[in-house]
Amino acid sequence: MVNFSQGGRRGRPRTLSAVNRSGIYSSFLIDRLISPADALELVAGLTEELWTYKRLADLMQETRKRAIQIMNDLVHYGLMKYIGKGGKSGKLSVFKKIKSQKDVW
Repeated sequence: MVNFSQGGRRGRPRTLSAVNRSGIYSSFLIDRLISPADALELVAGLTEELWTYKRLADLMQETRKRAIQIMNDLVHYGLMKYIGKGGKSGKLSVFKKIKSQKDVW
C-alpha cells in the first residue's frame, strides 16, 4: 500500500519501489489532455508569441480549466515557456511560444 499523503506530483509517492516504477512511467501520457503530436500541431498553428490561459481557451473554444491543463501539458512537452505574471493587475500568467524545434530538443 502506498501512502499518498507523502506524495509528490499528482499524488504520487516521492520514493518509488521497483514494483511501482513501471506503473508511473506508463502513465506519462495518461495524465495529459493532449498528445505530443497534437501539441506540436497546436503550437505550429499559433500565430502570436505570448499567450495566456484565457487566449488559449478562446482559441480552442475550451473552458479555462481545460486550457490551464493543456497549457501545462505544452510546458511539460517543452513547447511553451512560463515567463511570469503580466497584465495591469499582475495576475495573468504569461507563456512564450518556443520558436523552433531546435530550441525544444
